[in-house]
Amino acid sequence: MSLGLIRKDYKILFRQSFGTFLAQMLFILVVISANLGIMGYSVMAVGAAWYLLMNVCIAEQQSSALAYLISIPYSRLKIVISKYLSTLLMFVGITVFYGVLSELTQQLGLELFPRLSISVVGATFICYMLFVSITLPMYFFLSDMTVRLVSIGLILGVSFGIIIILKKVGADAFAALPQWGMGAGLAIAGVGMVLSAIIMKLFFDKLEF
Repeated sequence: MSLGLIRKDYKILFRQSFGTFLAQMLFILVVISANLGIMGYSVMAVGAAWYLLMNVCIAEQQSSALAYLISIPYSRLKIVISKYLSTLLMFVGITVFYGVLSELTQQLGLELFPRLSISVVGATFICYMLFVSITLPMYFFLSDMTVRLVSIGLILGVSFGIIIILKKVGADAFAALPQWGMGAGLAIAGVGMVLSAIIMKLFFDKLEF
């Protein structure tokens, strides 16, 4: 089942570099939150997706884990779906982690991590889904270095775009989005993820192990 494949992804992440992962996420969160407030949560979420995909996909390539999974056998479709489910679980985990951290610091009188709102979570989820949709299939037909450069470019592009929006509109930019705008964004991101999964499955089917 997909649960076994998802557990496999997180075993790879936690076994190889959980301490590094946690340290980097906290560093991103503190540095960006200190300067740009709630944007620290958004960048941390996308950064977490990148870290998960990069480590899991590279580890699978180096260990021939995909060939083993197919031989068990797991269907290629289940393997593809599990990758997207793993990233969605990461988003939930990061959001819960930030929410708890924000509440604790607020209780201590610290204003470093602003509380989340539905609009912020929704806008971040849209960016997160689009990032995963673009980068995940690339691991099956591009080199690791190329995917890293594309991922960094996307993260920086989104970050600078949000900075410009916040400077022009203000801190309530996300809250100012109309409901139809948020719904349209989620629909576009959802369609993008479905198309991404289809493309990934097509490339995956062409791989020979």
